[in-house]
Amino acid sequence: MSQGHEFGMFLRKAYLTFHRHANALMLNHGVTADQFVLLSVVASEPGITQITIVERTASDPNTVAAVLRLLEQRGLIRREAHAHDGRARCVHLTAEGRRVQRRAAKDSESILAALLACVGDSDRNEIERFLQRVHQVFSMPNAGANAHLPGATSKHEKTK
Repeated sequence: MSQGHEFGMFLRKAYLTFHRHANALMLNHGVTADQFVLLSVVASEPGITQITIVERTASDPNTVAAVLRLLEQRGLIRREAHAHDGRARCVHLTAEGRRVQRRAAKDSESILAALLACVGDSDRNEIERFLQRVHQVFSMPNAGANAHLPGATSKHEKTK
């Protein structure tokens, strides 16, 4: 396996391992880790639009809509028409949604502390910048396998 593949595999393993632990923790509160993320975004920005939730979470719009629909059916959020944009929907936590989000957030402190304990403060800043850059680069239009990404060199360029 090449260095690039190995590096990508380490990122994947780290994310999936953390996500499994977060899911197990959140299930104690009756939500998945992904549902908790959306509840937390709405808790921090009451009245946020669905499209802004998509942007904040870097999630697929259809997935966000489906999760919000489920959370609404469970009585954890409510959606209202936007005051100025008839197409937009604003999302708010219900009292039960706020209660679930707060309890789950309190419980998440241990897993976040364990995550932060994996790196020192200076490493953390560097890792955060790296992860932001990865997100930025791969969020660009046409950032697929055939795109020329900044800093990337193709096999053809290496042999020149």
